Amino acid sequence: MPSIPVEVTDHRGLATDVPSVAGPPGAMRACKNASCHRPGLLQPRLGINGRGAAAARTSTFRVQHIVPWSEGVALWSTDGGSGRLEDRATTTVMDADAAPLTPAKGDPVFAESRGSLYYCCTGGIRRITGPTAAAEVAGIRTNYYVPLWNPGIAVSGTEFVLAGSRQAAYRFVWVRQDENGYERRSAPSSRMVVRNDSADNWAIVFDPILIPLGVVAGDRLEVYRTRATPTTTTPPEDYYLAFTHEVDGAEVTARITVSLTDNVNDDLLGVTLYASASQQGILQAKESPPHAHTMAWWSDVMWYGDVVERPAVTVDIVKKMSSDGQFNDGLQSHRFEGSVSLGSNVISGIANVAGIVVGMGLSERLPGVLTSPAIPGTY
Repeated sequence: MPSIPVEVTDHRGLATDVPSVAGPPGAMRACKNASCHRPGLLQPRLGINGRGAAAARTSTFRVQHIVPWSEGVALWSTDGGSGRLEDRATTTVMDADAAPLTPAKGDPVFAESRGSLYYCCTGGIRRITGPTAAAEVAGIRTNYYVPLWNPGIAVSGTEFVLAGSRQAAYRFVWVRQDENGYERRSAPSSRMVVRNDSADNWAIVFDPILIPLGVVAGDRLEVYRTRATPTTTTPPEDYYLAFTHEVDGAEVTARITVSLTDNVNDDLLGVTLYASASQQGILQAKESPPHAHTMAWWSDVMWYGDVVERPAVTVDIVKKMSSDGQFNDGLQSHRFEGSVSLGSNVISGIANVAGIVVGMGLSERLPGVLTSPAIPGTY
């Protein structure tokens, strides 16, 4: 069968005063209660209320935006309160929680970048990578705590990180490659300095490392390290790839990795961390985007407008725990033992409750690793 040429033109408005064959290319012959004031976006005409529930429909959701993107056409609909995003061809609901951040300020705004569709909603900046992919929060989260580690005495003359009286600093980065082949890296973790005051050669053994929320099986942990320096100096701010670890489903379920060992000599370190001092710098760390009411992709950069900044709290440490173990004002560390059952947010069997008060944030300590509570809720 011969192919039929198709010409795609920009929208040219509504033409009702000329025969259909004589209208300008791109003109619509009929357009009822809709307008196209933005390229690629069809919306209800001003003055037409499309938010009310429709009678004799199987669903109270009514389509408000038709959004074309590289993977097809997405439909954003609302029932007047909540919102959802679905694929036009398969009617697969890709995001059932896509309500506007502030309905009074308008509906979600959409932008396409690197084959993914991004939009603003109550869940922050979210993205979908394909018509059957579930929506996810844009960006990759990281963890800012310092993991536990132990020295592993080297078994050979070359497989070690730190010789005696040497030290090095670490940062960790989480990486995900999406369905479109684009790799996203998180902000680096907090800086961690490992110091060897002994005369032995050390490989560094990390106890299980906490897996942050949002990480899924197949994501990678990249461990970066500075080159070793004497303990009389400060390790520099240039980090190089020591090793990577791909997490599996069992680790994601447990929310901790297996024990990991760094025995890579300085001469074998890999690429430089993007946030190193010689690269973009730590101020260019790839934090997750903020909540925003509008957004646009321009000049290879995603721009956000009417931004809701993350809340921040400044804390002054007035005092610390005294040498005799007494609790004073300020930030404190208190360790106790108790029992937590799966599915429960109650800690029972606490032998010593000294120093615990209502409203205090607690975390659990699994064998060899410090984690946040595995069960959400008030403890």
